[in-house]
Amino acid sequence: MRAGGAVVWLTPAGVDLKSFSTKVSEPIFGISLVEAPPQPAPELGSFLLDNFDLDHPIFSPYKEFPGDKRPQVEFFSHFKLLEGATSNILARFSDRTPALIEARADQGRAVLFAFSLDESSSDLALQPLLVVLLNRTIEYLVSEPLRQREELYAGADITRVLPAVTQRQFALVNPAGDTLQLSPNQQAHEAVFQLGNLYETGIYRILGGTTVVDMFALNFPVAEAVPQYLDPGDLEDRIAVERFVLLPENSDPQEAIATARFGKELWKLFLLAGFILMLLEMAIAAGGSPTPSKAQ
Repeated sequence: MRAGGAVVWLTPAGVDLKSFSTKVSEPIFGISLVEAPPQPAPELGSFLLDNFDLDHPIFSPYKEFPGDKRPQVEFFSHFKLLEGATSNILARFSDRTPALIEARADQGRAVLFAFSLDESSSDLALQPLLVVLLNRTIEYLVSEPLRQREELYAGADITRVLPAVTQRQFALVNPAGDTLQLSPNQQAHEAVFQLGNLYETGIYRILGGTTVVDMFALNFPVAEAVPQYLDPGDLEDRIAVERFVLLPENSDPQEAIATARFGKELWKLFLLAGFILMLLEMAIAAGGSPTPSKAQ
């Protein structure tokens, strides 16, 4: 951090409170971890992660959202913390306990997530907010260094230019570990690798023989982490399709997709119509005219 680096700390439920407080939370963030999260018990109530510093770059996109449209995450337990007078709190739980804390050290910055991502403690892992929160936190922490660094995003046409290399065989290793043989364009003082469009995010390596000659990271486009509230009435002007269906909040998306693909289930209507016709036939048969008797 003192050299200009950036760090994100995620706090697991089983962390050593004394060690973490002594080495990380107290000297860097001015926060003491007093008590670990208790065993989650939904029947005892919950806390909401809903109090954000909307002027901070991480949460500023939500500033334009109506209050009832801002994210809310339910937690059944969380750490008990003791904050210092200079602690920079970015988000709090509904009981005012710090949840997200920022710190600076010389040229570097750090953010502490003072909660567990365990699904038994909260539903954060199932919420879209988690992806937005992580993306915007990392973007914020590295925003200044990125002015001197390259920005490579998934789907881009990637070209790597390296100093002249002596190896004869090259391969690209993707984040999954798969390899692709490369043939660089060797020039006087450099080698140009045309890698084409890459879509898998993660760390890529270029090997010259068995030696790593280049490494680079491919990230999600940052624009995808900028949320924007859209009123349902404005969707028709913003979505370039002839027809769309707006699903109610608690509806079953699988049922809506099946209906859109195959139409409504008509067999129930035919069964009901057949049942009604059978009842009518029985009523007519029961109320028909009696058979005339023979003349005396």
